[in-house]
Amino acid sequence: MTAFAPPKDQETWQEWIRYYNLDGESLHTFRPLQSASKATVAQFLLCRILHDPKPAAEFRRDIELWGLTEHMTRARQLLTVDYSEFDNYLTSISQDSGVTYKGADDTLPLGIFELPRECQRHIHDYGHGYTPRVTSHLHTESVVPDADEESVNIALVNLLQAICLKVPGVMSRWVSTRLRLKADFRDNNSFLALVDGALSIWGEPEKLYALIECKARELGIGLTKVLVQQALEIVAWLMQKTRPACALPGRILLVSQDRHEIFLTVGTLDRHYLSFLQGKPAPERFLKLTVYGPWDTKVALQMAYLAEVILAFTLRVGTGET
Repeated sequence: MTAFAPPKDQETWQEWIRYYNLDGESLHTFRPLQSASKATVAQFLLCRILHDPKPAAEFRRDIELWGLTEHMTRARQLLTVDYSEFDNYLTSISQDSGVTYKGADDTLPLGIFELPRECQRHIHDYGHGYTPRVTSHLHTESVVPDADEESVNIALVNLLQAICLKVPGVMSRWVSTRLRLKADFRDNNSFLALVDGALSIWGEPEKLYALIECKARELGIGLTKVLVQQALEIVAWLMQKTRPACALPGRILLVSQDRHEIFLTVGTLDRHYLSFLQGKPAPERFLKLTVYGPWDTKVALQMAYLAEVILAFTLRVGTGET
């Protein structure tokens, strides 16, 4: 077989199981389990995860599938009516312009979108041959021209907050607090996952409704490793007491940014799959994760639609449909 890629269907999963000699192995007894960021292909396969990658534009066709039809309509209205700051943010992207000076002559006030826009431009600069140099009394050396992961994380969380914070009906908040999730399985088997942030309700920071994961480089670089890490972060989340509800469409959400591109990983938790993770007898089920993207932060039309999707997910948390 060719180089490993996350399977899209059960048949391909079974082929990889045979290829890696994993017949008869169990997630609960397989050792050693590594942290999500260092997980092996074997560990990923034993989690029974299927990946379905789709272009960002495909999300429009799947709105009903994820139970977001009503919330998408409301999100669109909230972002397009009496929200000049969001309109100006999109204009700034179209014009490739930065933050303007304050005062009566400010022709493009971005308001709450000033920080995410500035962070995005910083990340974009590193993709245009900008190579800062560090000078000491001994020598001068170039800094690697890639945005670091922290910069990407700040840019993404700032954007998520700007989209949602001032909108009526939003009862939750996006935070950049790094979270340590431990997945405990039967027979004292476990692994850790560290995530870059989350969506939680005000006053209940321990209850998560979405995860955040960021990388400094584009997803094409180390694609399989990143997808495996993100999938196992979701598995670790499902092993928490505050996991997403079973059988409700689209309650699994991971928002990721890889350099200047944003992706959404969406899924629905099946009760039989949860029983499998918990080591209980259950019919064979898989966790299917649909990965949409990329949305390019340099393209205004793409960011306009992404904002609607993000706000729709966030509004749904506020309605209690969790």
